[in-house]
Amino acid sequence: MGSRGPLLRAVRSLYDRSRSLVRIAGRFLGVARGRRESRFGNHRISSLLFADNVVLMASSGQDLQHVLERFAAECEAAGMRISTSKSEAMVLDRKRVACPLRVGGEVLPQVEEFKYLRGLVHE
Repeated sequence: MGSRGPLLRAVRSLYDRSRSLVRIAGRFLGVARGRRESRFGNHRISSLLFADNVVLMASSGQDLQHVLERFAAECEAAGMRISTSKSEAMVLDRKRVACPLRVGGEVLPQVEEFKYLRGLVHE
């Protein structure tokens, strides 16, 4: 982007040796860059949570609808609601598969990529 010298080195230093951590059952575990699977060791990862950003994962559309309904109920019990205008569904499959997920009667738009935090998630 046209930056050179000390500024460029400073920004690169933020990312050169960065690592991600996952907390599972109270233990923090390092994560290798570029991992796509939803398992970490013997643990199955079913969600990514950061502040008010949530990614729910399941192995089928039916399972995901069930997880989404449980999540929506827990949100409601805590006085919160899922913003359907900011929510999307994405299927990771080699062929195109429709996955009409509903929250409060509204169907979530299905996308081929989405932003999570500052990263772009795509197949």
